[in-house]
Amino acid sequence: LWREQRRPLCLLLDNVDEILDQRLRNQLIGALDGLWKTNAPLSHSLVVAGRPGPLQDAIQTSTIKFYRLVLMSLDDREMDSLLQRYGALDLLPVLDAHLREVVQSPDLLSALAQSIHDISRAEVPRNAGQIYRLLVDYQLFRNDNGAYDYWRVKRLVLAELAFTMLTQ
Repeated sequence: LWREQRRPLCLLLDNVDEILDQRLRNQLIGALDGLWKTNAPLSHSLVVAGRPGPLQDAIQTSTIKFYRLVLMSLDDREMDSLLQRYGALDLLPVLDAHLREVVQSPDLLSALAQSIHDISRAEVPRNAGQIYRLLVDYQLFRNDNGAYDYWRVKRLVLAELAFTMLTQ
């Protein structure tokens, strides 16, 4: 699809700051440069999102001309205000310093607020992956009346699909 250029595409790479291995970071930059050299700037766009760090610094030296946009994290007051708007003030007691750091972005805070209502304190997620898993399990598929049982069939298939996508 990228090379065919039948229609404009936007490739979004998120959490690139989590690539800790220097070799993998260099491979990613090489792959992005290669994609971009296929006349992509004429019709496609590329968004690379991550926190400041070595990969972001290396991307600035690539042949691709990136525009830098800095999004500020939510502070404690803003988090509390959003939780009030979400009707999720019951989350305040479980938001320790670590979890507040994890949910500094509005999308993660929203996902947590939408998904945590029916779980016990022992099940409070500790990272973004656990938050999104709760969102899928309890918000998106809570009332699923499809032909296949979510908990016994669909969830396993989705997990296998996610694992396959991450390992290929």
